[in-house]
Amino acid sequence: MALAHLSRSSLRPVYVTGLGLVSAAGADVGATWARIAAAQPVVKPVQRFDTHGCECHVAAQVDDRDLLPSPPHARWPRFVRLGQMAFDAALIHAELLGAESRCLDPALPVWCSTTGGGTEYGEECVVRARAGQRGGIIASAIRYQARYLPHKLQEIYGLHGAAVTLSNACASGADLIGTAANLIASGRVERIAAGGAESLSTLLFHGFSCLRALSPTTCRPFSLSRDGLWLGEGAAFVILESEAEVIRRKVTPIARLAGYGQATDLHHIAHPHPQGLALKQALLQAFAQAGVAPEEVAYINTHGTATPANDESEGNAYESIFGDHLARVGLSSIKNMTGHTLGAAGAIEAVMTIEALRRSAPLPAAPVADPLPNLAASLAQSREPRTNGRAFVSTNSGFGGANAALVFLPA
Repeated sequence: MALAHLSRSSLRPVYVTGLGLVSAAGADVGATWARIAAAQPVVKPVQRFDTHGCECHVAAQVDDRDLLPSPPHARWPRFVRLGQMAFDAALIHAELLGAESRCLDPALPVWCSTTGGGTEYGEECVVRARAGQRGGIIASAIRYQARYLPHKLQEIYGLHGAAVTLSNACASGADLIGTAANLIASGRVERIAAGGAESLSTLLFHGFSCLRALSPTTCRPFSLSRDGLWLGEGAAFVILESEAEVIRRKVTPIARLAGYGQATDLHHIAHPHPQGLALKQALLQAFAQAGVAPEEVAYINTHGTATPANDESEGNAYESIFGDHLARVGLSSIKNMTGHTLGAAGAIEAVMTIEALRRSAPLPAAPVADPLPNLAASLAQSREPRTNGRAFVSTNSGFGGANAALVFLPA
């Protein structure tokens, strides 16, 4: 949703009042932060499906013991089980969960992002069909759809507001949250629950392996010797509210989502523009909406996939925007800890950026022996206490040239 026709002064402030997250690094925000800060390894061999023929055989997987017990959850797609955990935590944090797990705002819109959805059920559907098995095909096809998550959340929590699903490659989560915030800022709605969920599947894993995007060694964002990413799974939700609702409910906001920018470069279906032109445009849009100068940025939670093309492009975009000031901006990527969660990445990383702002402490970058020269000082800066700047930023990029940026300020 573009708001270029509105002046910044005409936009209403948008606040974050609730956070919920589950990742391979932890079952909630605090546990994930602690694991990232301690740089404790989270990847493990994939056992839910066969990785034969792939150069990589590990991924950042959520511990099954952290998932909700069954029944009735056992037959839910895994991305729905993950999403429901994060959604529940966000409602509790925002003081919106009532008796019998019913939301106190029945009209709450539920916005969700994903790329794979319930792919494991799509795979099951194909196997059954090819084997000539009629039973269970319809049920599997229904569970496969991305829209199954918001509709299931509505059913569980007694909601009847708008249900929205957005899929824009790996920028999905950031685009979803930014678009939801703009809807509130324009005065069309007072509150939205926005987030993303993604689970591992045979199709996604083998697809990225065929693209030679998976690391056969170690995920090393912004390293000269980087050789690919690790896939991951997880979910995150934020509760976004207008200032009027924050005052009416007498809740304490966590942060303000002040700016959102989105741009597409159309350079290549799978590779970003080498100079990061669209990412630069998305960042400048977000800064303009937030009323923030580049010199006011303290920290950026980067896309940082550790693929050769992405990290170079991203670094060039930051260098172009910040110039000599880049050395004073903390940069890090958490994908070596959470894995690349695709359609949920923007939501997970937005939540962790908000938590970093709340703590006034950047998420530390994992030390690398051979950092990209133009980012070396910034990666080191992320391991230091915050000393300047007021804006914390989250960026994401995706296939097809999709790029998104979110700017968060203290509430």
